[in-house]
Amino acid sequence: MKLSKEQFKQELSKISEVQSVSKTSSYRSIKLKGRYVEFIRKGKSDDEVEKIDFEELYKLYCVSGDCRPTTTLAREYITGRMYSPSVAILAKIME
Repeated sequence: MKLSKEQFKQELSKISEVQSVSKTSSYRSIKLKGRYVEFIRKGKSDDEVEKIDFEELYKLYCVSGDCRPTTTLAREYITGRMYSPSVAILAKIME
């Protein structure tokens, strides 16, 4: 069963850090701020915040069916080369 947008936001708010699906990177300080999901990549400076458009992330979640999305699918819905973090966050939500 798919989460509503509000349920999705609630699940997202429970996540503060995730590891990439390939286990080669991690993303921390994840939070929804306005219309963006903000995070910091491991190994980058603490002040370099990256962003994923919430609506794009939710749309990717909705079209992925019951399967975890891949970075290939994410390229169709996520702008700004944020494919891997998007997939990692969704994998955590869909656990």
